[in-house]
Amino acid sequence: MVVGDEVGAPASLIPSDAGDLTYVISNEEVVKIVNATIVAVGAGSATVTYSFAGNDAYAAAESKTIAVTVSAIETAINVSKASYEMN
Repeated sequence: MVVGDEVGAPASLIPSDAGDLTYVISNEEVVKIVNATIVAVGAGSATVTYSFAGNDAYAAAESKTIAVTVSAIETAINVSKASYEMN
């Protein structure tokens, strides 16, 4: 991923009506979650750990972790001329 990329809903609970997933992000300077989508916000590494604690009808689910590496956006410098002569 590069800064600005998004990955839509990389985790889901089965069955989907069991409840809501919770998540913990190891480094919010690298990724954030917006409407269930992972959004790359800065260069670096992070993990997103999803979990479901269970409820009266459903048992707790095993937590799952996604490793995310985000690179900075490539940049370049363009010069119109390699040298200038000034008098």
